Amino acid sequence: MQNKSLGQKIRMYRERAGLSQMQLELEIGASPGSLSRIENGQTNPTKETILAISYVLELDKKEIGYIFNTEEEYDAVQLVDAKYIFDEEKVVQIKYKELIGHLEKDFNAIGTALVRVNEDGNKIRLVSVSRSIFSTYAIPFLNSENAFRSLELNAIHSSTKLAVTNSDLVYLDDPVSFMVPPLTNRVAALISKVIGLKSMAAIPVQRKGKVLGLFVLGFKSISNKETRNKLNNLTKIFKEASDDIVELFEHTVI
Repeated sequence: MQNKSLGQKIRMYRERAGLSQMQLELEIGASPGSLSRIENGQTNPTKETILAISYVLELDKKEIGYIFNTEEEYDAVQLVDAKYIFDEEKVVQIKYKELIGHLEKDFNAIGTALVRVNEDGNKIRLVSVSRSIFSTYAIPFLNSENAFRSLELNAIHSSTKLAVTNSDLVYLDDPVSFMVPPLTNRVAALISKVIGLKSMAAIPVQRKGKVLGLFVLGFKSISNKETRNKLNNLTKIFKEASDDIVELFEHTVI
């Protein structure tokens, strides 16, 4: 199974689903004959096309990893560029994993990202994505689009930027607005559809009135009063973050 080409993998899963090439083309909005060319190795599909195929064929996490050749597990502190990962202090990594685990469990979140703000407060960087259903779909795009680079705040328009500039919680039924950039609108919308992402929240972490970074959570439910109240309480706690939380952001480079 490991030696199959991308086209052979797609054919295998398509046949398992009982769909003809034409049926799958109609489902993903592809032109006639495109699936035949993909399965025969005559053309390489875009990652967006692969993601759409994965959605229609209802592939699970392991099968998606097999399609994308990213079957390895992504750790909560594992990023694309090693230069920008948390340092090698295991205690920091363990604290981060535990914190993310608690956040996702307490809020029933389907994924968490850590965003770092630079010292001058004019740049942000996506630093980490937790191991989750979101990262399963997003990592191939984040890798290819150099997503872990610094972005000038004044050059972007996003909900994460709003959380930094307002130093306050942003919780909206508009996941795409949190993911663009670094993802494109099309990819962000497709990933949201595939995993059932309905809302997201960006929670600023502060110390002495200065935003150090954000925790960004994704949810399968639309925004609601109960979750908003819990997020507001967490935001108040993070307005003067404890040393162990601050340490997580100080062990990143931007």
